[in-house]
Amino acid sequence: MTSPELQNILNNYWSGRAEAYHLNQTQSERAQFERPIWEKVWSKALPIVSEEAVKVLDLGCGSGYVTHLLSDCGYETIGVDGSEEMINQATQENGLRRSTGRATAIFQVGDAHDPEFREGSFDAITSRYVLWTLLDPQAAINRWVSLLKPGGVIACVDAAWYPKGIDAGTEVDSVDGPSAFVETYTPEFLRNLPMSTTSTGHNFAELFHNAGLKEVTLTPIEGLAELDQRFGLSPGHESTPQFLFRGIKSS
Repeated sequence: MTSPELQNILNNYWSGRAEAYHLNQTQSERAQFERPIWEKVWSKALPIVSEEAVKVLDLGCGSGYVTHLLSDCGYETIGVDGSEEMINQATQENGLRRSTGRATAIFQVGDAHDPEFREGSFDAITSRYVLWTLLDPQAAINRWVSLLKPGGVIACVDAAWYPKGIDAGTEVDSVDGPSAFVETYTPEFLRNLPMSTTSTGHNFAELFHNAGLKEVTLTPIEGLAELDQRFGLSPGHESTPQFLFRGIKSS
C-alpha cells in the first residue's frame, strides 16, 4: 500500500474512536486527577507565557485535549489532526468552551507529517501519543523544526508502547467494535510504523538529535503509573512508562 492509503486506514481508525476517546479524556473519573499532571508537564516544557503571544502548534491533536489545556494556560494554540471526527469533537468542545467564556483554540484537519504552515511560524510544537503512529517520524520532526522560530521548542510525549507487538486481546471503545485496534494495528501494519515497536525511549530522543535540535532531554512523567493502578486499564493494555522528549531549535 502507498503512504496515503496507510494514512487513510489510520485516520479512519481514530475517527471510529473519536467520541469515546474524547469522553474518556474529559469526563472520566480519572480525568480530574490526570489533568494536573499534564498541566505541570507542559508548563515546564514550553516557553513562559508573556504579554506577547506564544504560538503553539499541537500536532496529532486528536479531540483537542492538549490543545485546549494549553489554551487554558495562556498559549495561542492551533490543533491539527488527520481524523475528521477527532477534529469534529475538538470543534464541538470549542463551542462549549466559548459559550462558558473559556479559552478556545483553532482546529483543522491536516497531515501531521507535513503541516501546511509557513516556516518560522511557531514558538513551540507539541504532540502526545503521536510519534509512535507516524509512517516517517524522522521526516515529520525535520519538517516540524522548519516551522519553529529560532530558539523554538519541540515537546512530545510518547512511550515504548509495543516492543513485543500488540496483545491480541487488546480492546478499545470504538464504533467499529472492541477489536478495532488489533484489526488495524496488525503485525504487518506495524512494520510501517518505525516507532511502534521500539523498545526504548532513547530512540525517540535520537529522532530529535538527528533533526538538529539542541539540548535534547528525555524526562519520565511522574504520577501516571499510580493512576493506572488506581483506575485500571482496558483489556490487553499495560501500564507503560511515558516520557517527555524536548529539544530546542538553534537561535
